[in-house]
Amino acid sequence: MKIKEASEFLRTSTSSIYKMTMNSTIPHYKIGRGLRFKKEELIQFVENGDAGRCTRIVPSAMEILRIPSLY
Repeated sequence: MKIKEASEFLRTSTSSIYKMTMNSTIPHYKIGRGLRFKKEELIQFVENGDAGRCTRIVPSAMEILRIPSLY
């Protein structure tokens, strides 16, 4: 998925996604000049609690995935 789709999936801004890719916080792939994300890896990113540093993402993503809250 592209960055806009990833931001909608995680319910955060594209600028937050860009920041996380710059810090290598979120799993991503660079293809040419664009960024791509695998949905399975984003789900795992949230499930494993790796998104814990991104407090805006966790509640929204957990709601989407219907996973019991980690808080």
